[in-house]
Amino acid sequence: MIEQKPGGPERPLSDLGHRTYVSYWTRRVAKVLLDLNEDEHDITIKEIQKRTGMTEHDINYILNH
Repeated sequence: MIEQKPGGPERPLSDLGHRTYVSYWTRRVAKVLLDLNEDEHDITIKEIQKRTGMTEHDINYILNH
């Protein structure tokens, strides 16, 4: 995230690549959610994107699946 731009893997992903990245994305999103401070009751997709460097599409995919 050197350029401060969200990104992800090149697509299309193989089946193994998809499983690997879903596992990785899930851990990244879960860590952000688990690390929320007590005073942070709401978080947006944009904030998760800023904290992880993931694309909005990938974050939504993880949250929906």
